[in-house]
Amino acid sequence: AYANTRDLDGAIDVFKRIKADEITPDIYTYSTLIKAHIQGARLNDAFLIFDQLKQAGLIPTQVTFLNYLMQLVVQSSHMVTLYL
Repeated sequence: AYANTRDLDGAIDVFKRIKADEITPDIYTYSTLIKAHIQGARLNDAFLIFDQLKQAGLIPTQVTFLNYLMQLVVQSSHMVTLYL
């Protein structure tokens, strides 16, 4: 819900509470947080969360991977714009 309403701070707070309560985030939790960061234009943080997902031993779903690829496209578009 937080990602869909673009409430990035709310999504981050829920993620922190999950971890603080020693609940292991699942692939859907990570995917939602990645999506929220992408929508909030915080691409570097989205990359870091994707790395956390992999470090947790989770395998990205097709949707998660597609979101990750979209980050790469957006990031490279920004870099191209800087050089033009």
